[in-house]
Amino acid sequence: MPELEFIVGTQPVPIELGSIEAQNRFQRVIQNFVAALAQPEHPLVLFLDDLQWADAATLGLLAPLLTSSEIRGMLLMGAYRDHEFGCFATFGPGPDRNWPPAASR
Repeated sequence: MPELEFIVGTQPVPIELGSIEAQNRFQRVIQNFVAALAQPEHPLVLFLDDLQWADAATLGLLAPLLTSSEIRGMLLMGAYRDHEFGCFATFGPGPDRNWPPAASR
């Protein structure tokens, strides 16, 4: 998003990494970006619809956003249809569900 350059300034070209390292870097960049926007003085509200179609990678990106101590001014709301099957059917509150993932508990 070229418009972000007006806010964060010109950024160096990132070095090429392996797939796991690139995914970790992406998650950290998103986490830092949300932390910069979501402040108690200026809260950030995110609404995600149709989470029943979310894939595991997307849900994996949400866990650090919900558990980070650096993000203090965010409200995340989600909606899903429990009668439709998708990756989200295995997540959610409940005794037989495993959300948030064990790594972020």
